[in-house]
Formats: sequence, C-alpha cells, structure tokens
Amino acid sequence: MNNLQQQIIKIDSGLRISNYLRPLFEKTTIGKVHSVFTNGLNFRLNDQLIYLSKTTDQPLSGIGIVPLDENITNDLFQTIEQGNLIRVKPQELFFYGKPNMYQIKFDIVKEFDLSLPTLKIVDFTVDSLADILAQFPIKSIFDNSGFRNEPSLSSMLSELESNKKNINQLIFDFIGRGIGLTPSGDDFLQGYLVMSKVFGQGKEFEQNLIESLKKRRTTDISQAYYQAIFDNILPNQLWQELFLILANPTQENTDRLIAQVELMRHYGHTSGNDFLLGVIHFMKELHHVKKNNKE
Repeated sequence: MNNLQQQIIKIDSGLRISNYLRPLFEKTTIGKVHSVFTNGLNFRLNDQLIYLSKTTDQPLSGIGIVPLDENITNDLFQTIEQGNLIRVKPQELFFYGKPNMYQIKFDIVKEFDLSLPTLKIVDFTVDSLADILAQFPIKSIFDNSGFRNEPSLSSMLSELESNKKNINQLIFDFIGRGIGLTPSGDDFLQGYLVMSKVFGQGKEFEQNLIESLKKRRTTDISQAYYQAIFDNILPNQLWQELFLILANPTQENTDRLIAQVELMRHYGHTSGNDFLLGVIHFMKELHHVKKNNKE
C-alpha cells in the first residue's frame, strides 16, 4: 500500500475581518469545517459560525473573513472537506485537510466595523420615504427572489401587503421557509429586522422573533446571521453604503441608491432580493405610519 505523505502548505496573506469576529482570533481555538460550497466555506469555533470567502472581491459578511490574496483558497478548496479540524491562533489559520494541511499566516489584518447604524424616523418625511421607495424596482426584486417560486411565501407576502395580517403574526411561518443555505423566509425577516433596529422600531418584533426561533429551527447559517443582527451587526458591508445614502437623501444620492440596490440584489443566489423585500415592506409600513400621522 502506498501512503501519501501529508504536507504542510504554508501561505502568507492579508485578511479582512468583521469586528464581530475579531475576539475569536485573539486566542487559540479548535473548530471544525461546517460546510464547503462554491464561493466559500463555513467553519465553527465554539458556538460561532464563520464564513471564509473563496474570492477577494466578495462583500465582507458580518460573520465573515475575506482573504486579500486568492492564492490562499485556490488549493485549499480542493482539499478541505466538511468535518476537517481547524485551529485558529492570533494571525493564523491552520486547516487539517487530506492529503495536505494548510497553515495560513496573516501579515495584514484589516478589521471593519459592521455595527448597525442609527437613523431617526423624524428625519424622514412622507415625500422622502415615497421617493426612496420609488428607487426600488419592486416587481423585478420579487421576480428574482425566492418568493416567486414558493407559493407559501408569496401568499404570506400578499397577506402582509393587503394588511390582512401583520408581520408579527407571520414570523413563525417565515422562519426556515424556502430553499438554500439561508432560506428566503429568513432573509426576508432579517431584512425587516435590520431596518427595524436601525430606525429604533420593532422591539416587539425582535422579541417575538427570538422566541419563535426557540421553537422553530432554521439552517445553522441563517441562525448565525440572526444572532449577529440581534447583536447589532449588519449582514454584510453592502448595507453600510445603503444606510449612508438613506441618511442623506439628496437628489445626487438618488442615483447612488439605485446603484446600491442593484449591488445588493446580486448578493448570493436570491438572498439579496429576499433581503430587499424585507427592507421594502418595512419602508412601506413606515411610509403608511408617517402618512396617517400627517393626516
């Protein structure tokens, strides 16, 4: 029998990392690869799921790290499998793959603050909210979302849009609904949750969501994103630019908003559009409340 000699492949690279994860990389910890797919992999350290992007140009996730050199992942993703051990030390990742092990040392670590910002409802008028909503291609967003081909999801969205039910009544049914690593129902709820927290609304919604997640399970990846948002962390970097634009709703920023919505739409397979459906529903509710108060 011929045994392949296990080699340690050493790689030096830089790294972008969410501030949410930085404490986990300041001590030695052993974890396991949770899942491997086309654009990245997830590994678990203690109770935290972490996403390692395969390419350098992906938006940084709130629970993610992105290499500054794609050589870090080209060979790595040919070798690493679900269940492989991983060791994290300050400035270092060590993957126990077969036949090779990978020691990745980070000479540059760029930490990004993905904390949720704060916007005030009083700063938005009925007209400005209407103008913002007009920049979202709502039909196209729906047509390219996971809702279009999932009758139960589109039916629940219709109930919300027609005011037959409010979102608190449908939280349980949205959780885990749809296909994929992050089901569309979860992405919708997370989009709504981010908006409600940024605008200082929806404490009842957040608490109901926390309680519902104790009773109804979703995927591990969606669960990790929920927890990050509960901890006041944005899902990814694309949201930062969105809120910078919303905080200064000028005519010049209208074009920037259109471009940013397009970028967000292309995040993941349908996740970007599913997130935006949650954003749109929150903005419609806010517009309705402001309009009624004006009258």
